[in-house]
Amino acid sequence: MKVTETFEILGHYLKAVKLMKKFNSRDQLEEWQQEKLKEFFEKTLSLSPFYKDYSYADFRNIPIISKKEMLESFDRINTAGLNKNEAFEMALKAEQTRNFLPEIKNYTVGLSSGTSGQRGLFVASAEERRKWAGIMLAKTLGNKIWQSQKVALFLRANSNLYESLETGKHIAFKYFDITYGVDTHIDSLNYLQPDILTGPASILRHLALLQASGVLQIKPRQILSGAEVMDPMDQAFIEGVFKLPVRQIYQCTEGFLGMTNHNSQFLLNEEYVLIEKEYIDGSPSRFVPIVTDFTRTTQPIVRYRLDDVLIEDKSCSSPFTALNNIEGRCDDVFYFLTLAGKPIPVYADILRQTLISSGVAYSEYQLIQKSEHAIDLKIAPSLSEGETIKIKQVFENLCQRLKSQSVLINILPYDLNANAVKLRRIYRDNSIKAAVAA
Repeated sequence: MKVTETFEILGHYLKAVKLMKKFNSRDQLEEWQQEKLKEFFEKTLSLSPFYKDYSYADFRNIPIISKKEMLESFDRINTAGLNKNEAFEMALKAEQTRNFLPEIKNYTVGLSSGTSGQRGLFVASAEERRKWAGIMLAKTLGNKIWQSQKVALFLRANSNLYESLETGKHIAFKYFDITYGVDTHIDSLNYLQPDILTGPASILRHLALLQASGVLQIKPRQILSGAEVMDPMDQAFIEGVFKLPVRQIYQCTEGFLGMTNHNSQFLLNEEYVLIEKEYIDGSPSRFVPIVTDFTRTTQPIVRYRLDDVLIEDKSCSSPFTALNNIEGRCDDVFYFLTLAGKPIPVYADILRQTLISSGVAYSEYQLIQKSEHAIDLKIAPSLSEGETIKIKQVFENLCQRLKSQSVLINILPYDLNANAVKLRRIYRDNSIKAAVAA
C-alpha cells in the first residue's frame, strides 16, 4: 500500500473517531443525517440514472427496493457505468480462482454468500474502500490502532475491501480461506499468533473447539464476529474458551451497519446510514431495517429493505439506535397455523428459548421448519428417549400457548461441518416460503 493511501485511511479513521463522540442527543444525530442526506442527493444520486430525477424533498417517494430490484436495475443504479453481467463474471471468476485482486475499471467487485437464495453484487471505488477501512478501524480498534496488530480474518471470499485494512507493517492482515477447511489453517494460525481474530460465528466456534482441545494455541486480545447471526450458545462457548468478550459486527453487502461497542452495547452506525424502521406484527421493538447509506457513491444504497429482523433496545440512552440482538433473517421466522388454519409468526428467539427450556444439554443444534406441521431438530450429542420426550413436550406446550395446531418435531443427528457453509441455526425450508409466509 502506498504511503499516501495509508495516510488517507488514517485521515478517515480520525474523522470517524471524532464523529463517534459528536452526538449528545437523538435530535442532534437526526439533524446531521438530514445534512448528509441532502449532500448525498447533490453529489451522488445526481450521477445515478435511476435516482437522478429525485430530489431531497422526494426522499419518501423513492421506491423501497430489495436485492431483486437492486440486481435488476444495477446498470442504472450505479454511478460508474458498470455492467451487471461483466461485474458478475469478474466476481465469479475471482471466487473460482481464489484470486480477489482484479478489478473492473478500478472498482472492487464482490458477491454475497446468497444464503437467502440469491447472491448480491457489490462494487466499491478505491476511495470508498479507504473510507470504509478508516471507519472499521475506528469502530473496532479505537485508540489501539497505534499499537502493532496482527489480524487473522477467516472468510469465504477475500476482497480488496478487506485488504484496505492494512496500514503497512503496523497492522498486518492475513486472510484465511475457509473454503479449504478450518483445520488446514491450524499451523499457520499458531505461527501467526494473531492479536485480533475475526470470522463468522460458526468458524469462531470451531476454532474455540480446537483451542479447547489444545490443537490450537493462540492468545488473541480481541475477537470479532461477523457474516452470521451469533447464537447466544455459541457466544458463551467462544467467550468461555478464549476468556474474551466477542464483539459482533453487523455488515452485509449493503454496508457496515453497526457493531457492539466495548460495553457490549449493539449500536447502529447511524452517523453513516439512515435506517427507517418497518415494525412488524404490531411489535413496538421488532423491525426490518430500510437502509440509506451516505458513504456509498458507486453503488448507491437508497431505501434498501434488508431481509433481517432486528430487536430494538429502547432502554438504551445512546443517541444511536441500540439493539438487543439481530434475531435473524425474515426467512428465520417460522409460521404455525392457528386452530382456524391462519398462519401466525413464531420468531427465532421464541424457538431458541423453547429449546433451552427443555433442560436438555446439547452442544450443537439446528431448527428447520419443513412444513406447517413439521420441524426438523438436528442436535448433538444424541438424545436419550427421555430427553426426546422433554423436547417434544416443550414444543407442544408452545403450541398450546400460541393456540396453534400441533407441530411434529423430528429429531435428527447434527451433521453440519464448519467449512464454507454459512451457519443458520434456525430457518424455514425454501419449499414452504410461498405457502406459509405469503
